[in-house]
Amino acid sequence: MNQSKKNPGPLVVAFAAILSLVRNVATGKALLWFQRNLAFSLFLTALGLFYVWNAHDVQRRARYVDELQEELKEYKSEYMTVNAELSVRRKQSNVRTVVDSIGLKPLSAPPFKLSDE
Repeated sequence: MNQSKKNPGPLVVAFAAILSLVRNVATGKALLWFQRNLAFSLFLTALGLFYVWNAHDVQRRARYVDELQEELKEYKSEYMTVNAELSVRRKQSNVRTVVDSIGLKPLSAPPFKLSDE
C-alpha cells in the first residue's frame, strides 16, 4: 500500500485555515477582503434585523388575535344570555302580567276600522 498521499485530519485542516487567516491579517489582505465585502455584510446584517423584527411582529399580532378571540367569546356568551332572557320576557303570559301591573286590560271587543264618512 502506498501511504505517501494521506488525507489530513480535520484538526490539521482547521489549523491550516487559522494560520492562513493570521497570515492574511498580518499582510493586510483581510482588510482588503473586508472592504470588498462590506456592502454584502451590511445587507446580511439588515436582513437578519428584519428577520428578528418580523418574528416579533408576528408574535405580537398573534397575541392580539388571541385577545380578540377571547373577547369575541365573551360577547357571544353575553348575547346568548340576553337573547334567552328576552325570549322569556316576550312570552304572552309574562307580557300580560307586566301590562296588568300598569293597569292596561286586554281588548274585550275586536278592533274596528274608522272611516271618513
